[in-house]
Amino acid sequence: MSIWCWLLVFAGVGLILGMTLYVRRFIRDVVDYLAAGRLAGRYVLCVAGLESALGLMALISYVEIRYRTGLALGFWNLVLIPLGTFLALVGFCIYRYRQTRVLSLGEFLEKRYNRGLRTFAMTLRTVAEMLTNTIGPAIAARVYIYLFDWPTQIRIAGLTFDTFMVVMAVTLVLALFIIFSGGMIALIITDCLQGLMCYPIFVIFTIYVLSYFSWDNEIVPVMANRVAGESFLDPFDIDKLRDFNIFALMVVIIRDILNRGIWYGGGSTSSAKSPHEQKMAGVLGNWRQGFSTIMTLLLAIMVITVLNHPNHAAKGTEIRQSLIHGVAEDIIADPGTRQKLDAAAGKVVPDTNFDYKFSDRRNPDTPYLKAVHEVLSPGQNSASGNAKFQEFRSLYSQMMLPVAMRHMLPQWLMGVFALLLVMLMISTDDSKMFSSALTLSQDVILPLYGKPMAVKSQLTMIRCLALLVAMVFFFGSIWLSQLDYIQLYITIMTSIWAGGAGPVVLFGLYSRFGNTWGAFASLFVGSGTTLGGVLLQRNWAGTVYPFLQKTGWLEGIGRFLECVSGPFHPYIVWHMNPVKCPVNSYEFFFLAMAGGTLSYVLVSLLTGRGRKFDLDHLLHRDEPGSGAALPQKKKLSFLMRLAGISPEYTFCDKLISWGVFLYCIVWLFGFTFLAVIIYYCFSSWSVAAWSRYYYWTMVVIPGALGTVTTVWFFLGGVRDMRRLFKDLALRKADTGDTGFVTRDNGEKKA
Repeated sequence: MSIWCWLLVFAGVGLILGMTLYVRRFIRDVVDYLAAGRLAGRYVLCVAGLESALGLMALISYVEIRYRTGLALGFWNLVLIPLGTFLALVGFCIYRYRQTRVLSLGEFLEKRYNRGLRTFAMTLRTVAEMLTNTIGPAIAARVYIYLFDWPTQIRIAGLTFDTFMVVMAVTLVLALFIIFSGGMIALIITDCLQGLMCYPIFVIFTIYVLSYFSWDNEIVPVMANRVAGESFLDPFDIDKLRDFNIFALMVVIIRDILNRGIWYGGGSTSSAKSPHEQKMAGVLGNWRQGFSTIMTLLLAIMVITVLNHPNHAAKGTEIRQSLIHGVAEDIIADPGTRQKLDAAAGKVVPDTNFDYKFSDRRNPDTPYLKAVHEVLSPGQNSASGNAKFQEFRSLYSQMMLPVAMRHMLPQWLMGVFALLLVMLMISTDDSKMFSSALTLSQDVILPLYGKPMAVKSQLTMIRCLALLVAMVFFFGSIWLSQLDYIQLYITIMTSIWAGGAGPVVLFGLYSRFGNTWGAFASLFVGSGTTLGGVLLQRNWAGTVYPFLQKTGWLEGIGRFLECVSGPFHPYIVWHMNPVKCPVNSYEFFFLAMAGGTLSYVLVSLLTGRGRKFDLDHLLHRDEPGSGAALPQKKKLSFLMRLAGISPEYTFCDKLISWGVFLYCIVWLFGFTFLAVIIYYCFSSWSVAAWSRYYYWTMVVIPGALGTVTTVWFFLGGVRDMRRLFKDLALRKADTGDTGFVTRDNGEKKA
């Protein structure tokens, strides 16, 4: 990459760090540091949320999934739109959570249940959160190493260092600098600034990909060249897809409802000016993606096309050989084995004609992965070889994007891409680290400490905990091997907390019957189910499968699993495999959520003895004349209630909500989903028809709207950033608002 490209990257990072130094002046108390003084506006929250939600790990994961499923599964994801839109419009969970005025989720749990549950639950959440995000710095470091083809070791001041560790350390130090300097204020401002900088980058990449590849002559033929049951275009022909299929979508729907509020308090969910402003930030979230959605989709399509189209066969061979060489250098310690892998990859005769239908089992990647498997585990009989191949295959899939970009992008665009990746990395690492540090300080240490801390002491503690979390991320990234797709790893690790936490938070906000015993039961059952799944998956190839084979139980357990999963074929298929556990992460997650919910309801009813919790007091509804008291209700039409409109909505708020309702519900769900299903019932679509459908619904129309929303959110984000600075300068510090809850009345000490 040229010096001018590096200057672009350094300039972008310098601007972010300069803004971080600027916001230090506004930190005067705990509320400033943890919740941006509760003064953030809807647009700054929304734009910052875009950057932190996308993230580098999310981008790599998205490309992984699309490489396996193409465009077809994305059609069924449209069913999530009315659900997400409705939950945002009515402020489901977030409105009530903001009404509680808590600084963290643990503070809410203590007020709703007791201090013991707060400590246990938030310790569990922090462990799950850190295990989930531990691979983030590792993925970021590998992306940069593979993108720039850096050597595995570098020399600095005459000393030799591991490149992987150095890059990880730099990324974590950048994140720590932002956290130490300004806490939540710095996170919101820098994420918003990065979001504003990313908007033009999204546009550049969208234009580049569409001009580089032919939609009709390259992209569509690759998508259409699939066997029956694994279509990349026809959403009614995807029955044989594994891992990412209709069942996984069903689990996501259940998760989005049941677990709506389980991660509150770790980000900006306590930072808005009011519950209504927080709700409107969620509503605007339906518009904020703009070109980001198109860009991520087109980057995935770009990788699929260049690796699977005859026009790019030579480039595809070059990318695959580079991938094998890079992964071997990364995880194979023995030089002889690395040489064998390079030789095996070089002996593969690539099929430049692609005159067969691709499938998950047979595609242009298959001969390369078979050659790798044979080197690592001759005859597929080595337990350690199978485990190493599982790790090799995971990294091969993850690093496709950076290696493909290295071989395809022109020099000037490499600099833009590198800047984008740096911003996505910073916005992800700092928010995840701060969330874990905040949870540990506010919900584990502070309750155990037993009394409020001085502001300076509390902020010092949070910074020290952030440093501790960074060290966990660093060493965890070194020791924790990646054995599955990123999304499946995230699903199983978050399930340690999410498997049983959903009922605890949801019923805590919306029910009066739930109690502490039910909450503990839900967490124990949900996390216990997940931990069993984690142990099975992590030790399957190296320990569990060889043990079953040695004891002669392999066939019997295999028949049992196939019998149990048989009624749910082809969506759930539990088939014995020497490399991968038959039960995937989504299936373990579903079992954990079902067991946790049932436990919460049954135990609460059995132990409650008719006692009901005072929910009005928790939500501050019993405070006449306070700002949190419910507004005077007006009669609203059914449609206005459906759109989430309440008496506190202004005229502009109503326009935004109606716009979201019409676009998401009427257009996306009604016309591009329901209407297509109805039409398909009477007449199936050709490849050309599906091609036009995806081109218009995923590229052209979102691109036109993205042009408007890019300008809209850019101006709104700049305006709200300026307002936030002014409001912070005028805000009076409150040293008594620290998140500490007294035992006697459940209120914060003043």
